[in-house]
Parts: sequence; structure tokens; C-alpha cells
Amino acid sequence: MKKTTIIGAALLMAVFGIKTVKAQTCIKPPSCEELGYIYSAEDCLNGNNILKCPTDLSKMICSFDIIGNEGDILYADHSISSGVVKAKKPIGVIFDASNRLAISLEAQEFSRSNSNKINWGEDGEILNLVNCQGKECNDSGIDNTSAIMSYAQKSGKSFPLAEDARTYAPSGCEQSWCGAGKWSFISMGEIKKVLIKTSSVVSGFKALGLQFASGSVRGFLTSSPANDTGFNSVHIVSGLEPIYTPMSRKVPDTSVLPNGWVLYAYRVIRY
Repeated sequence: MKKTTIIGAALLMAVFGIKTVKAQTCIKPPSCEELGYIYSAEDCLNGNNILKCPTDLSKMICSFDIIGNEGDILYADHSISSGVVKAKKPIGVIFDASNRLAISLEAQEFSRSNSNKINWGEDGEILNLVNCQGKECNDSGIDNTSAIMSYAQKSGKSFPLAEDARTYAPSGCEQSWCGAGKWSFISMGEIKKVLIKTSSVVSGFKALGLQFASGSVRGFLTSSPANDTGFNSVHIVSGLEPIYTPMSRKVPDTSVLPNGWVLYAYRVIRY
């Protein structure tokens, strides 16, 4: 174990970089989505307590009389269940019931064997996005992704991991509430919640015959920037405490990772 830890630490130092956190001075009014107006009129057909966003009447809040518990399965018809309903299409597992958040069943995977490049996005300070450091992050992937995508559109810069999350649409989702444009790149604040509820989340995945973040050494990539050249990630080695560390926004080749390491970029949705 000690040898694995030393090797892991050396590799982390090789690919991760730390810079002084810059203060954010620009304040932007929150968008409708950031305020929770995430549904359309079509989404709210079967909903209750419908409220329209004052600045964009096409964006709405509505309730569906479902809250559920951590580990419950979220389905494409906007229902949840503590067990598997074979006639329905599962799309996620609840990890934060109080905030109605679920994690996707699928994620982008990066390992030595698949030789993918990790490209979080362009270097530089992202307007309206606050930097944070590992365990201190209590941010929202929905808010982060909205800020990143807004900045990308205005600046012409590319942020592939956030863009992938926003274009993601799980198989079987025929309603707009869970289709492309509704998913976000999970944040460090949300990963922390997932780790607290790991046993429940794992149980939800297992019930569906799936594995949650399998691998002897696994890491989670997040939408949380650490500085203008790095973002937050957390790595878990069996038997050790999670290692929170900033990672370079661009890893040229995942061949730098040891065999057995798998890094995951999960998506999150508010149901």
C-alpha cells in the first residue's frame, strides 16, 4: 500500500498544478436556471405549483410530488423508486434528495488503456465562476456549468467536459426535462455529497446491475476550478483517505496514469 501511495503521489504531482487563487470581482445576476427555473411548459404538464421565471416566461419551476431518498433510482418518466421497475428506463441515482439531485448512470471515463486526453478547457479566469480548493468547495455543478457555457459562448473558448455534460442525453429519455441541455458537469461540492452517501449510491447502481466508479484507484473530475490553469479532482485508493488535489486543465495523454487507474466525469441533474 505504501508503494502505491508513493507512486500515486508522484503522479499526482506530475499532472496537477497549483496557482494562486484569484479573487472574483465581477457579479452577474443569476440566470433563470440558476434560480431553479429549469423546466419548460411541456415538462410541467403533469406538474404542480407552476411558477414562471420573471425574466424568461418559457422557463418554469414546478413540483412533481417526488422527493425520494439517497440511493433511489430516477427514471426517464420523471418518477423514482427504491427498487427496479423493469418497465421503466432508469437514468440516474439520487445522491442529494433535499436538493433533488441525481447522478448519471454513465460517465466519461479516462484511463491508461483508452488513451483519451483529458481536456477540461482553456486556461484563464472564467468570469462569474468562483475558484475553490478541494474539501472547501461547496459549489453547484448546475451553476458551474451554466457559467462555463456562458463564458465559452462569449469568449469562443472551448470547455469539452462541460460541453459534453450539456449535450448528454441518456438513452430512453423522451421528455425534454432529462434530455440534452439539462445535464451538468458535477462539481466538487456535489462529489463530496456523493462520497458521504457512497453506500446508498452504490446500492442504487448495483440494483440496476451496474458498478459505480469501478477500479482499484479511481478519481472524479469536477467542474470546480481551482485557479486559472487547474480544476479540482479527488482520487480514492482502497484503504486510504480521499486525496483532494487540483489537476491541470489539459493532460496530454492518459498514458501517464498507472494501470488500474480510472478517472470519471459524471453528470448531474435536478429532477
